[in-house]
Amino acid sequence: PELRAWVEEHGGVFRVGTDSSYRPYVYSEGGQILGMAGDYFQLMSERLDISFVTVEYETFSNILSSIRNREIDVVPFLIDQESRREYLNFTPSIYSVQDRIFMRTDGFDYVDISSLNSRRVGYVEGYALGSALDEQSSSVEIVTYPNELMALRALSIGNIDALVADLGVASYYVAQEHITNLRVLGDFN
Repeated sequence: PELRAWVEEHGGVFRVGTDSSYRPYVYSEGGQILGMAGDYFQLMSERLDISFVTVEYETFSNILSSIRNREIDVVPFLIDQESRREYLNFTPSIYSVQDRIFMRTDGFDYVDISSLNSRRVGYVEGYALGSALDEQSSSVEIVTYPNELMALRALSIGNIDALVADLGVASYYVAQEHITNLRVLGDFN
């Protein structure tokens, strides 16, 4: 009853912020939500008699800005963080992010997180792992990128020494872009 009242209060139409670079999890084409999230949105639409419209963003940080400003209603695959609870409600998680440390095949020897000290390490701006990276290694030089593809390309050509990124997204772009000089070092979580 409470959920139904909330849905009716919002007119049954919800704006979903998507980032075209978060494949294979969520992206949109022709206004349709695709990827893993697409299946969930289709199911919710059918079961709750609601609809979703996509709002496509170039960067994840733009999505965060829009959700803060109430320009969109839903952000799929968003990690629950205390700072985000000030302006968001979270559902139970349907997927656990698998952040990994990537580096070039000709890169330095990685033993543990301290191996990143004094190195240039990239991640996507706005991602929750940024604060975790700050906490785990204070002497890392952090370089942010607007999306995973740009970060992977930067790593591949040597602009950064390592990259912390989601395994699924990074694997998708490594295959799509035929990037052959990267390897996975280990978990970051």
